[in-house]
Amino acid sequence: MAEADPNIYLQGTRYRVPGLESELLGLARSDNRGDKPPVLFVHGAFSRGKIWEFEFLDYFASAGFPSFSFDLRGRKSSPFALIQPGLDEYAKDIEQAIQALSEPPIVVAHSMGGFVAQKLIGKVPMRALVLMGTVPPLGVATSNMMMAMQYPFLWMNTALFAVNPAMGDLTAASGALFSALVEKERARTFLRSSVSESPRALLELQMPATIASARSKDVPALVIGGAEDKLIPIDEQERAAAYHNAPFIQIDQLGHAMMADARWKVCAQAIENWLREDVIG
Repeated sequence: MAEADPNIYLQGTRYRVPGLESELLGLARSDNRGDKPPVLFVHGAFSRGKIWEFEFLDYFASAGFPSFSFDLRGRKSSPFALIQPGLDEYAKDIEQAIQALSEPPIVVAHSMGGFVAQKLIGKVPMRALVLMGTVPPLGVATSNMMMAMQYPFLWMNTALFAVNPAMGDLTAASGALFSALVEKERARTFLRSSVSESPRALLELQMPATIASARSKDVPALVIGGAEDKLIPIDEQERAAAYHNAPFIQIDQLGHAMMADARWKVCAQAIENWLREDVIG
């Protein structure tokens, strides 16, 4: 096995982007040759771009993909603020981040972020779209009902998070987001970074959206889900894949927060393999 080259390291840069409340964090190999497209990571509800710093930014930057993450607007706002952002405002944030990059990126979006990214298919340039634990085009109402029936305590705890993450029970939240394999302290570290979510955005998330099929717009797409996802059932994610005529990958022993779960690397490798085989050649 060859030794790692000490002259190759990851360089991090923060960019101010007009129209974005947060900075755009970029990570790339010091020997980046520009032969791979950038990857833009989009977080979901109750979270920030920081969730990608657990593993995914380093992993994809080390694989040669310049990697970027950012916060959707309102991450520091109170859930009781008079002006609340909606999904269209989040879509504008993603569009601003895409325009700031040197070329159309591979967009990797999680959960609510996946729903918003789907709204941009055919409207902004994307090299490819990867949907992780995504809300399907029909919205999350069905998933909510299923969770309320199957996991009532977890559903109630999630509702408390909608008001204020500090009110939620960390053990219950961990059970909702992660597989049984995750280390407790890792899950707690992830959950401590949770933030309040816009009630307006959560309401809009319940309803279907007008979304173009990725295949119809010639956008390569992949849907990937965890077998232990309690928030967005696997069959809902499979419907999203069918809608876009895209491949679906199910990973065992993986929960909703797949970018930080114990088997995160299996997920990352599956995405990288698909990108190399079906997108960049």
